Amino acid sequence: MTQIKLLIVEDREENVNAAKQYFSSMPNVEVEFASDYEQGLEKLMKGFYAGAILDVELPKKAGMEPEKLGYDLAQKAMECKTPHVLLTGYFHHGDISKVLLEDDNCCLKSGPVKSNPAAWEIAYIELSKIAPLEMIQKAKDRHAKVKKYLQES
Repeated sequence: MTQIKLLIVEDREENVNAAKQYFSSMPNVEVEFASDYEQGLEKLMKGFYAGAILDVELPKKAGMEPEKLGYDLAQKAMECKTPHVLLTGYFHHGDISKVLLEDDNCCLKSGPVKSNPAAWEIAYIELSKIAPLEMIQKAKDRHAKVKKYLQES
């Protein structure tokens, strides 16, 4: 079974802990975290992720006031051909199943608070609906090997 690599960009520690709690039960999923926009962008541009779960309101640097940079990061993910879900704790109204899908971008607008592992489960399920994560990971792993080989040549 292929190890699926995910990038999670989330600045709140309690939300990161909930994500770790949920994904620790999934042996075929490896998660890498970034806590602000710059870290997320750097990892996204350098990494070979099958998918990403992005916070909407991200600080430019750790400890700064959050801005809605998740949307910009989502654009960068699209450029990298990385399927992604925008997950925000800002929208706490409406039906839990209310999801807005736009092209390769999936924006989860309501659901459990992100400090609840169930929010990360929903985000992962939505991400899995928009892309075959295992196939994407295999292709990205092959691409990484070719890229490494070409750099060594």
